[in-house]
Amino acid sequence: MSNLLYVLIPILFFTVVGLLLGLKDRKLRSTESYVDEFSRARQAMAGSKSGGVADPKEGRGAG
Repeated sequence: MSNLLYVLIPILFFTVVGLLLGLKDRKLRSTESYVDEFSRARQAMAGSKSGGVADPKEGRGAG
């Protein structure tokens, strides 16, 4: 059993450290930003009837 601890302790340690680093570096987003992202993706897949950009703020030149 003690031999197994030499393997389990480092695995647990690096798992916890990895999760903490992953959670620390993630970008916090609101629910509204997820809805906006979904809406933009849906509009991009649907295209526009006029053939132009649906929203001038979201054009390629805007950055």
